[in-house]
Amino acid sequence: MQMLTLREREILRQIAAGLSNKEVAQRLGLSAHTV
Repeated sequence: MQMLTLREREILRQIAAGLSNKEVAQRLGLSAHTV
């Protein structure tokens, strides 16, 4: 099984903390569609 990248782990941490996909995307400078 492939391990998660640093970016993927950061996204998961933020979602686990209760942030929405849109909030995570804004914080990381990504499109909400990417998250």
